[in-house]
Amino acid sequence: MNWSYDDRGRFEWVVLRSERLQKANVEDSAWVMETTWTYYDKSRFRVYRQVDRGDETTAAELIDEGQHGLAKLNRVPLVELRIHEGLWLMRKAAQVQLEHFNKSNALAWA
Repeated sequence: MNWSYDDRGRFEWVVLRSERLQKANVEDSAWVMETTWTYYDKSRFRVYRQVDRGDETTAAELIDEGQHGLAKLNRVPLVELRIHEGLWLMRKAAQVQLEHFNKSNALAWA
């Protein structure tokens, strides 16, 4: 992933990358790695695809483009999810787990 923010802290543009390992047919012995990049800005989207067959790799080609659903609102159609540092579960549970582990070890050695 790659992205940029505008001066209001919203996405200016976003690039998402995904990879998929697949076979063209069930009978094929060769696997094909397909990589797609999806680009969003505030009004449009573009999808690029590259196929790697092991011995040959195609150039990234544009397979789809157009205006997305939030273009009239001038927004990138993705939402960023952020969790505040104090809300991580493991940070809260770590001290309790460590205390339990220490007591368990002390009882085992007693």
